[in-house]
Amino acid sequence: MNGGGILYSMGENILITGGSGFIGYHLNRVLDSSKIINLDLLTPKFKTDAKYLWGDVCNTSDVLKASAGCNTIIHLAAAHRDFGITDQEFHDVNVGGAKNVAESAMKSNIRKIIYLSTVAVYGDNYKTISEGSEPKPISAYGSSKLRGEQVFIKWAEDNKNNRLAIIRPTVVHGPENYANMYNLINQINSWKYFHIGKEKNIKSIAYVENLVEMIIFLMNSMMPGVKIYNYSDEPHLTSREISNIIIKALGRKRALTMPYSVAYLVGRIFDIISKIAGRNLQISTKRIKKFCAETYYDAPEVKKIGFERKYTNEEGLKKMVDWYINMTKK
Repeated sequence: MNGGGILYSMGENILITGGSGFIGYHLNRVLDSSKIINLDLLTPKFKTDAKYLWGDVCNTSDVLKASAGCNTIIHLAAAHRDFGITDQEFHDVNVGGAKNVAESAMKSNIRKIIYLSTVAVYGDNYKTISEGSEPKPISAYGSSKLRGEQVFIKWAEDNKNNRLAIIRPTVVHGPENYANMYNLINQINSWKYFHIGKEKNIKSIAYVENLVEMIIFLMNSMMPGVKIYNYSDEPHLTSREISNIIIKALGRKRALTMPYSVAYLVGRIFDIISKIAGRNLQISTKRIKKFCAETYYDAPEVKKIGFERKYTNEEGLKKMVDWYINMTKK
Protein backbone atom coordinates (compact mmCIF):
# COMPACT_ATOMS: atom_id res chain seq x y z
CA MET A 1 0.00 0.00 0.00
CA ASN A 2 1.57 3.24 -1.12
CA GLY A 3 0.87 6.53 0.63
CA GLY A 4 0.27 8.60 -2.49
CA GLY A 5 2.16 10.36 -5.23
CA ILE A 6 3.37 8.82 -8.49
CA LEU A 7 3.68 5.05 -8.48
CA TYR A 8 6.75 3.71 -10.28
CA SER A 9 6.77 0.02 -11.15
CA MET A 10 10.38 -0.86 -11.97
CA GLY A 11 9.71 -4.49 -12.89
CA GLU A 12 12.52 -5.57 -10.60
CA ASN A 13 13.02 -6.45 -6.95
CA ILE A 14 14.78 -3.78 -4.92
CA LEU A 15 16.59 -4.23 -1.62
CA ILE A 16 16.53 -1.07 0.46
CA THR A 17 18.79 -1.19 3.50
CA GLY A 18 17.54 1.12 6.23
CA GLY A 19 14.20 1.29 4.43
CA SER A 20 12.20 2.02 7.58
CA GLY A 21 13.67 5.50 7.87
CA PHE A 22 12.91 8.93 6.45
CA ILE A 23 14.13 8.44 2.86
CA GLY A 24 12.89 4.84 2.86
CA TYR A 25 9.42 6.11 3.72
CA HIS A 26 9.39 8.42 0.72
CA LEU A 27 10.73 5.71 -1.61
CA ASN A 28 7.88 3.45 -0.48
CA ARG A 29 5.42 6.19 -1.38
CA VAL A 30 6.44 6.38 -5.03
CA LEU A 31 7.81 2.92 -5.85
CA ASP A 32 5.77 -0.25 -6.25
CA SER A 33 6.36 -1.30 -2.66
CA SER A 34 5.41 -4.93 -3.40
CA LYS A 35 8.77 -5.10 -5.19
CA ILE A 36 10.72 -3.77 -2.18
CA ILE A 37 12.60 -5.80 0.42
CA ASN A 38 13.32 -3.64 3.44
CA LEU A 39 16.25 -4.69 5.64
CA ASP A 40 16.26 -2.70 8.87
CA LEU A 41 16.62 -3.06 12.63
CA LEU A 42 13.52 -0.86 12.99
CA THR A 43 10.04 -1.97 12.02
CA PRO A 44 8.49 0.53 9.58
CA LYS A 45 5.89 2.80 11.18
CA PHE A 46 4.18 3.48 7.86
CA LYS A 47 1.81 1.38 5.75
CA THR A 48 3.57 -0.47 2.94
CA ASP A 49 3.39 -3.66 0.91
CA ALA A 50 7.16 -4.04 1.13
CA LYS A 51 8.57 -7.24 2.59
CA TYR A 52 10.17 -6.33 5.90
CA LEU A 53 13.16 -8.31 7.16
CA TRP A 54 14.52 -7.55 10.59
CA GLY A 55 18.26 -7.50 10.15
CA ASP A 56 21.55 -5.68 10.54
CA VAL A 57 23.84 -4.57 7.70
CA CYS A 58 26.71 -5.45 10.03
CA ASN A 59 25.62 -9.09 9.81
CA THR A 60 26.73 -10.76 6.58
CA SER A 61 24.06 -13.47 6.66
CA ASP A 62 21.26 -10.90 7.18
CA VAL A 63 22.29 -8.92 4.10
CA LEU A 64 22.81 -12.03 1.98
CA LYS A 65 19.36 -13.36 2.89
CA ALA A 66 17.71 -10.02 2.09
CA SER A 67 19.50 -9.63 -1.26
CA ALA A 68 18.43 -13.01 -2.65
CA GLY A 69 16.33 -12.51 -5.79
CA CYS A 70 16.94 -8.76 -5.96
CA ASN A 71 18.12 -6.82 -9.00
CA THR A 72 19.02 -3.51 -7.35
CA ILE A 73 20.27 -2.35 -3.94
CA ILE A 74 19.61 1.11 -2.54
CA HIS A 75 21.94 1.36 0.44
CA LEU A 76 20.55 3.87 2.95
CA ALA A 77 21.47 2.22 6.27
CA ALA A 78 24.06 4.26 8.15
CA ALA A 79 25.22 5.52 11.53
CA HIS A 80 24.99 9.30 11.33
CA ARG A 81 23.91 10.98 14.57
CA ASP A 82 26.01 13.86 15.94
CA PHE A 83 25.82 12.58 19.50
CA GLY A 84 26.27 9.21 21.21
CA ILE A 85 28.08 7.26 18.47
CA THR A 86 31.71 6.20 18.75
CA ASP A 87 34.24 6.25 15.93
CA GLN A 88 34.23 2.44 16.02
CA GLU A 89 30.45 2.34 15.54
CA PHE A 90 30.72 4.65 12.54
CA HIS A 91 33.31 2.28 11.08
CA ASP A 92 31.36 -0.89 11.86
CA VAL A 93 28.11 0.32 10.31
CA ASN A 94 29.24 2.58 7.48
CA VAL A 95 32.31 0.65 6.34
CA GLY A 96 31.52 -2.85 7.56
CA GLY A 97 27.96 -2.54 6.31
CA ALA A 98 29.17 -1.43 2.88
CA LYS A 99 31.47 -4.46 2.71
CA ASN A 100 28.59 -6.80 3.54
CA VAL A 101 26.32 -5.18 0.95
CA ALA A 102 29.00 -5.33 -1.74
CA GLU A 103 29.82 -8.95 -0.93
CA SER A 104 26.15 -9.92 -0.96
CA ALA A 105 25.61 -8.14 -4.28
CA MET A 106 28.47 -10.13 -5.76
CA LYS A 107 27.14 -13.46 -4.43
CA SER A 108 23.57 -12.68 -5.48
CA ASN A 109 24.65 -11.50 -8.95
CA ILE A 110 23.24 -7.99 -8.38
CA ARG A 111 24.68 -5.52 -10.86
CA LYS A 112 23.15 -2.23 -9.72
CA ILE A 113 23.82 -0.34 -6.46
CA ILE A 114 22.82 3.18 -5.44
CA TYR A 115 24.71 4.35 -2.37
CA LEU A 116 23.55 7.33 -0.33
CA SER A 117 26.77 8.94 0.87
CA THR A 118 27.07 12.52 2.15
CA VAL A 119 28.69 15.90 1.48
CA ALA A 120 30.46 15.36 4.82
CA VAL A 121 33.15 13.57 2.78
CA TYR A 122 34.35 17.04 1.71
CA GLY A 123 35.02 18.23 5.26
CA ASP A 124 34.89 21.94 6.15
CA ASN A 125 33.67 23.95 3.20
CA TYR A 126 34.75 27.55 2.60
CA LYS A 127 34.10 27.66 -1.13
CA THR A 128 31.72 26.21 -3.68
CA ILE A 129 32.09 22.44 -3.77
CA SER A 130 31.36 20.27 -6.82
CA GLU A 131 31.95 16.61 -7.62
CA GLY A 132 35.45 17.50 -8.80
CA SER A 133 36.44 18.80 -5.35
CA GLU A 134 38.81 16.64 -3.34
CA PRO A 135 37.20 14.79 -0.40
CA LYS A 136 38.83 15.81 2.90
CA PRO A 137 36.57 14.51 5.68
CA ILE A 138 37.24 15.85 9.17
CA SER A 139 34.67 13.81 11.09
CA ALA A 140 34.45 10.10 11.84
CA TYR A 141 31.11 10.09 10.05
CA GLY A 142 32.49 11.69 6.88
CA SER A 143 35.55 9.45 6.89
CA SER A 144 33.47 6.30 7.32
CA LYS A 145 31.12 7.27 4.49
CA LEU A 146 34.07 7.98 2.18
CA ARG A 147 35.54 4.57 2.99
CA GLY A 148 32.12 3.10 2.25
CA GLU A 149 32.28 4.76 -1.17
CA GLN A 150 35.68 3.15 -1.76
CA VAL A 151 34.25 -0.28 -0.92
CA PHE A 152 31.53 0.10 -3.53
CA ILE A 153 33.90 1.54 -6.13
CA LYS A 154 36.04 -1.58 -5.78
CA TRP A 155 32.90 -3.72 -6.19
CA ALA A 156 32.02 -1.82 -9.38
CA GLU A 157 35.52 -2.15 -10.79
CA ASP A 158 35.62 -5.91 -10.16
CA ASN A 159 33.04 -6.54 -12.91
CA LYS A 160 32.61 -4.46 -16.05
CA ASN A 161 28.83 -4.98 -15.92
CA ASN A 162 28.41 -3.52 -12.44
CA ARG A 163 26.64 -0.17 -12.16
CA LEU A 164 27.23 2.14 -9.21
CA ALA A 165 25.76 5.55 -8.45
CA ILE A 166 27.08 7.38 -5.39
CA ILE A 167 24.89 10.26 -4.26
CA ARG A 168 26.31 12.84 -1.86
CA PRO A 169 23.29 14.80 -0.62
CA THR A 170 23.49 17.86 1.53
CA VAL A 171 21.00 18.37 4.42
CA VAL A 172 17.87 16.47 3.40
CA HIS A 173 14.54 17.73 4.72
CA GLY A 174 10.85 17.12 4.21
CA PRO A 175 7.78 15.53 5.80
CA GLU A 176 8.55 12.84 8.41
CA ASN A 177 12.04 14.21 9.08
CA TYR A 178 12.77 15.27 12.66
CA ALA A 179 16.37 16.41 12.29
CA ASN A 180 17.98 19.82 11.66
CA MET A 181 15.29 21.47 9.55
CA TYR A 182 12.54 20.26 11.86
CA ASN A 183 14.42 21.73 14.82
CA LEU A 184 14.74 25.07 13.02
CA ILE A 185 11.02 25.15 12.16
CA ASN A 186 10.11 24.16 15.70
CA GLN A 187 12.33 26.87 17.22
CA ILE A 188 10.80 29.52 14.95
CA ASN A 189 7.29 28.32 15.74
CA SER A 190 8.08 28.33 19.47
CA TRP A 191 9.44 31.90 19.37
CA LYS A 192 12.89 30.60 20.35
CA TYR A 193 14.68 31.62 17.17
CA PHE A 194 16.99 34.57 16.51
CA HIS A 195 18.84 35.46 13.33
CA ILE A 196 22.56 35.16 14.08
CA GLY A 197 24.80 37.88 12.68
CA LYS A 198 24.37 38.91 9.04
CA GLU A 199 23.60 35.37 7.83
CA LYS A 200 24.78 35.90 4.27
CA ASN A 201 26.18 32.37 4.13
CA ILE A 202 24.76 29.97 1.53
CA LYS A 203 23.22 26.82 3.00
CA SER A 204 22.70 24.16 0.35
CA ILE A 205 19.73 21.94 1.19
CA ALA A 206 17.83 19.11 -0.49
CA TYR A 207 14.10 18.39 -0.47
CA VAL A 208 13.41 14.69 0.01
CA GLU A 209 10.84 14.26 -2.78
CA ASN A 210 13.33 15.69 -5.28
CA LEU A 211 16.07 13.39 -3.97
CA VAL A 212 13.82 10.35 -4.24
CA GLU A 213 12.93 11.26 -7.84
CA MET A 214 16.66 11.53 -8.52
CA ILE A 215 17.22 8.02 -7.13
CA ILE A 216 14.48 6.64 -9.38
CA PHE A 217 15.86 8.58 -12.37
CA LEU A 218 19.23 6.89 -11.82
CA MET A 219 17.69 3.45 -11.45
CA ASN A 220 16.26 3.87 -14.94
CA SER A 221 19.36 5.34 -16.56
CA MET A 222 22.47 3.88 -14.88
CA MET A 223 25.24 2.69 -17.18
CA PRO A 224 28.09 0.29 -16.31
CA GLY A 225 30.79 1.93 -14.22
CA VAL A 226 30.90 4.47 -11.41
CA LYS A 227 29.20 7.85 -11.25
CA ILE A 228 29.32 10.29 -8.33
CA TYR A 229 26.66 12.97 -7.86
CA ASN A 230 26.37 15.76 -5.35
CA TYR A 231 22.75 16.50 -4.58
CA SER A 232 21.36 19.90 -3.61
CA ASP A 233 18.33 21.89 -4.73
CA GLU A 234 18.17 25.31 -6.32
CA PRO A 235 18.16 28.22 -6.22
CA HIS A 236 20.68 28.17 -3.39
CA LEU A 237 19.57 30.19 -0.36
CA THR A 238 21.34 31.96 2.48
CA SER A 239 20.58 30.87 6.04
CA ARG A 240 18.58 34.07 6.53
CA GLU A 241 16.55 33.44 3.38
CA ILE A 242 15.77 29.92 4.60
CA SER A 243 14.68 31.24 7.98
CA ASN A 244 12.56 34.00 6.45
CA ILE A 245 10.74 31.54 4.16
CA ILE A 246 9.90 29.42 7.21
CA ILE A 247 8.87 32.47 9.25
CA LYS A 248 6.51 33.60 6.50
CA ALA A 249 5.08 30.09 5.97
CA LEU A 250 4.35 29.84 9.70
CA GLY A 251 2.73 33.26 9.74
CA ARG A 252 5.28 34.57 12.22
CA LYS A 253 6.77 38.06 12.42
CA ARG A 254 10.32 38.82 11.38
CA ALA A 255 12.87 37.44 13.85
CA LEU A 256 15.23 39.51 15.96
CA THR A 257 18.97 39.40 15.30
CA MET A 258 21.52 38.17 17.86
CA PRO A 259 25.26 38.93 17.45
CA TYR A 260 27.31 35.82 16.70
CA SER A 261 29.44 36.29 19.84
CA VAL A 262 26.35 36.25 22.05
CA ALA A 263 24.89 33.21 20.26
CA TYR A 264 28.17 31.34 20.67
CA LEU A 265 28.19 32.10 24.42
CA VAL A 266 24.66 30.72 24.72
CA GLY A 267 25.84 27.62 22.85
CA ARG A 268 28.68 27.15 25.34
CA ILE A 269 26.20 27.20 28.21
CA PHE A 270 24.09 24.53 26.51
CA ASP A 271 27.23 22.46 25.83
CA ILE A 272 27.87 22.31 29.57
CA ILE A 273 24.26 21.38 30.31
CA SER A 274 24.36 18.71 27.60
CA LYS A 275 27.53 17.19 29.02
CA ILE A 276 26.15 17.11 32.57
CA ALA A 277 22.77 15.71 31.50
CA GLY A 278 24.25 13.28 28.95
CA ARG A 279 21.68 14.43 26.40
CA ASN A 280 21.90 15.86 22.89
CA LEU A 281 20.24 19.30 23.12
CA GLN A 282 18.95 21.34 20.18
CA ILE A 283 21.31 24.25 20.96
CA SER A 284 25.10 23.79 20.97
CA THR A 285 28.21 25.61 19.77
CA LYS A 286 28.61 22.91 17.12
CA ARG A 287 25.14 23.57 15.72
CA ILE A 288 25.58 27.36 15.87
CA LYS A 289 28.89 27.17 14.01
CA LYS A 290 27.39 24.73 11.52
CA PHE A 291 24.38 26.97 10.89
CA CYS A 292 26.55 30.03 10.32
CA ALA A 293 29.13 28.30 8.12
CA GLU A 294 29.08 28.47 4.32
CA THR A 295 27.95 25.14 2.89
CA TYR A 296 27.63 25.70 -0.84
CA TYR A 297 27.42 22.39 -2.70
CA ASP A 298 26.94 22.60 -6.43
CA ALA A 299 25.69 19.58 -8.38
CA PRO A 300 26.76 19.99 -12.03
CA GLU A 301 26.70 16.23 -12.72
CA VAL A 302 22.97 16.15 -11.94
CA LYS A 303 22.39 18.83 -14.57
CA LYS A 304 24.47 16.92 -17.14
CA ILE A 305 22.21 13.84 -17.03
CA GLY A 306 19.09 15.91 -17.59
CA PHE A 307 17.36 15.40 -14.26
CA GLU A 308 14.84 18.15 -13.51
CA ARG A 309 13.83 18.90 -9.94
CA LYS A 310 10.09 19.07 -9.33
CA TYR A 311 10.28 21.54 -6.44
CA THR A 312 12.39 24.64 -5.87
CA ASN A 313 14.04 25.17 -2.50
CA GLU A 314 11.32 27.58 -1.45
CA GLU A 315 8.56 25.18 -2.50
CA GLY A 316 10.22 22.30 -0.64
CA LEU A 317 10.54 24.35 2.54
CA LYS A 318 6.88 25.40 2.34
CA LYS A 319 5.82 21.76 1.93
CA MET A 320 7.77 20.79 5.03
CA VAL A 321 6.25 23.66 7.01
CA ASP A 322 2.76 22.58 5.87
CA TRP A 323 3.49 19.06 7.11
CA TYR A 324 4.81 20.45 10.41
CA ILE A 325 1.67 22.52 10.95
CA ASN A 326 -0.64 19.58 10.20
CA MET A 327 1.45 17.23 12.33
CA THR A 328 1.43 19.55 15.37
CA LYS A 329 -2.35 19.89 15.16
CA LYS A 330 -2.84 16.15 15.72
